[in-house]
Amino acid sequence: GNKKVGVFASRSPFRPNGLGLSSVELISIDSDKNGTFLTVKGADLLDNTPIYDVKPYLKKYDCHENALSGYSESYEETTLKIEYSDAAKNVLPKEIKQVLTECLKEDPRPAYQDDGKIYGFNFANYEIKFSVSCNVLTVISATPVK
Repeated sequence: GNKKVGVFASRSPFRPNGLGLSSVELISIDSDKNGTFLTVKGADLLDNTPIYDVKPYLKKYDCHENALSGYSESYEETTLKIEYSDAAKNVLPKEIKQVLTECLKEDPRPAYQDDGKIYGFNFANYEIKFSVSCNVLTVISATPVK
């Protein structure tokens, strides 16, 4: 969605701890006087290891045949059109530009994104700066990182 959330509320693999990530099948949700319990199958952990955090299944990323996404089924994904400014057009080698374009199409902005804001990140030893307006992402600059 378009709501700002912390790293523990996201599916980010960049977490400030040693917790692992596993995609599991939810078997049941049960309650008793001690609380609510999830029964899962397919976890990559030892018996009785606590599960601290649960995220929804997203078929685009988890890729389990015949799985249901629940409330995330209604999420509308948009693919951005990518353009390069004259300043950035000829700076990147062809192979890097192709991979960068594929990554940028997936919209690397945070969910609380704003059109017109300038975003930046390092990619293949280049500092990439870009902005988005009306589903068109424009790479403003690509500067070699020293």
